[in-house]
Amino acid sequence: MLAKLSKKIAGIIPVWLILLTLPVMGATVAFFTAFTISNVEVDKWYEITEEPKVQRWDGSNWVDINPEEDIIYGGDTIRVVYTIENRANNPVNAIHKIIITEENGPADSDDIDVVVFKYDAVQEEDISETQAIDGNSISYTTSEYTHSALGSAEAYFEITFDPFFEPQHVDFEVQLVNPSVVE
Repeated sequence: MLAKLSKKIAGIIPVWLILLTLPVMGATVAFFTAFTISNVEVDKWYEITEEPKVQRWDGSNWVDINPEEDIIYGGDTIRVVYTIENRANNPVNAIHKIIITEENGPADSDDIDVVVFKYDAVQEEDISETQAIDGNSISYTTSEYTHSALGSAEAYFEITFDPFFEPQHVDFEVQLVNPSVVE
């Protein structure tokens, strides 16, 4: 009888042990899931989805151009349009930056009259004074913008070149600086 009782207890203990450890295992999985989601690399979830499109204002329409082939002239207004996608479950803050590289440098702040940044067809910011010059390149940065969770938005930089700008090829690069999840 003692042998039967010990076999019965031996069969029950593992079941109770498993039942007692389930909440602990569940809490551990929940903790690591929350930790992983909050520490995900934002730049993998918040990005520019395709190559920015460069356009020139022809007086009545925006016309697509290829900066590698087309010359930028003094007085031209150029628009660099791009789409940002946020696949994170939280809003993301980021600074937007454009780097303008002149073929016949060095870059000069007098080469560009006005730079305007427009985000999601609503927010607009004149960033003409926020430049940094590095050799043939001049860059402009925006203040921080918040992108809502799960969705895409269009943004663009509109650059008006000085009337006395020397005609040349110009390269445009757009970057997202320090994206961070809003908690």
